[in-house]
Amino acid sequence: PALKEQALGEFEGMSVAWLMQHHPDTANRLFNSDAEYCPANGESLVQACHRFIHFLYNLEQVAPHKTICIVSHGQVIQGVIALLKEGTINHFSKYAHSNASYSIFDLNHKECKALKWGIATHLRHIP
Repeated sequence: PALKEQALGEFEGMSVAWLMQHHPDTANRLFNSDAEYCPANGESLVQACHRFIHFLYNLEQVAPHKTICIVSHGQVIQGVIALLKEGTINHFSKYAHSNASYSIFDLNHKECKALKWGIATHLRHIP
């Protein structure tokens, strides 16, 4: 459950395009500007990121000195990177993380660093 996607509550299953067209202010808050915005019956980006980071810090106890691949949605990764790089989630949208891209984190002695993010060079050769 720690790595499940952000619960979007009342907006679950709706496309970003539909939300932008029908609820532009809400969509902007949800995806671009307000990490604390929580849709009804959902969770905020802050909540999802804290859940994810808690998992990362516990990972060192379970799998020390291992290379691990974790798959998640881009927005949660953006929030996690913002927290790790800046200590705040306020500027999460500046850490672009496109679909199918990956990021590299270093977890060492209870310290987690975002080394690189939004890497998509592996997609260049796809026609």
